[in-house]
Amino acid sequence: MAFDARQEDKDAALLARYGRGDAQAARELTARLTPLAFRVAVRMLGDRDEAEDVVQEAMLRLWRMAPDWRRGGARVSTWLYRVAVNLCTDRLRRRRAVALDDVPEPEDGHPGVSERMIAADRAAALEAALPSLRFEAKGLGWEEYRTQLRGMGGVCEAWIEGEGKRSPSVQLRINPAHEVQAISTHDQVLGGDSGQAYLGCRFPARLEYRAMITERAHFVGEVLRERGVTGRFAIDF
Repeated sequence: MAFDARQEDKDAALLARYGRGDAQAARELTARLTPLAFRVAVRMLGDRDEAEDVVQEAMLRLWRMAPDWRRGGARVSTWLYRVAVNLCTDRLRRRRAVALDDVPEPEDGHPGVSERMIAADRAAALEAALPSLRFEAKGLGWEEYRTQLRGMGGVCEAWIEGEGKRSPSVQLRINPAHEVQAISTHDQVLGGDSGQAYLGCRFPARLEYRAMITERAHFVGEVLRERGVTGRFAIDF
């Protein structure tokens, strides 16, 4: 079953009604769509007032194009999400531009002596600490790991301290009709000495965030669909 297809059909129907002058449809669609756009904007900007401005601008753009909306293309919620992200990105760029204008130009592009000494000390301390790393895989030590890393490459992830860590996933498919379908969700079961070794999974994901991760994964699926992807895939969180 396509992800939330009935909800999306209702969004498109409400937008079409607004395009024909139905004010009640605009109120209903606003109540349905703005919470997600606001959450995205707050997360990106860190400012609720700015986020409200972004949501208002995104909705204004949606209203302007309502008469020309064609069903069967992009989803209304996905369209609004992308507009909100783009508006937030523009604001973040303007922030950086202002901040950079306040920074004096360096005398040259090379670090000073003290900066090079600090960087060298940091690299040496890191090199000395690496042999003491503890690995989840039994019998794996630094020398063997370093050899594998040099040959295969790796992905660096930030370690976030906190209680109640979760590692959910959403499984989706894009069928031959180019529909994005959510198949299932699950929580990875983690254990081991660090609590981060994969032991298995439990279906479905916890109710408290199941809908949220499915919604986010669907946005990724829409992007992949537009790039011509078909088949099964999963989005991990």
